[in-house]
Amino acid sequence: MPSEAELTQIVADRKAKNPFHFEAERDTPMTPELIGRIERDQGIRFPTSFVRHLTTEGAGDFAFGSVYSPDPQSGWSLWKEYDYMPTMRGHLLPFSDNGCGDYYCFPI
Repeated sequence: MPSEAELTQIVADRKAKNPFHFEAERDTPMTPELIGRIERDQGIRFPTSFVRHLTTEGAGDFAFGSVYSPDPQSGWSLWKEYDYMPTMRGHLLPFSDNGCGDYYCFPI
């Protein structure tokens, strides 16, 4: 698994090579304060890599996938997706999908 610095460089290289892959609609990057408030309100802790992505790239379309947002006001709200997986509440939290109805999730 690449380090955070390596991943940052990989994304920068891909953006330089194919910028149109990264021009789709996304939310404005979130502030650490907003993410912290959502974590406190929900009683959960998001992985550091997810927080970093949300604060640098924002949620929404990213390359050939989508990244969900913990902000309930976002058009990419993970809470809306969470409604489709009621048996997983309290166990898994969706942060993306594969485009075929399956979710990528973080364990809670």
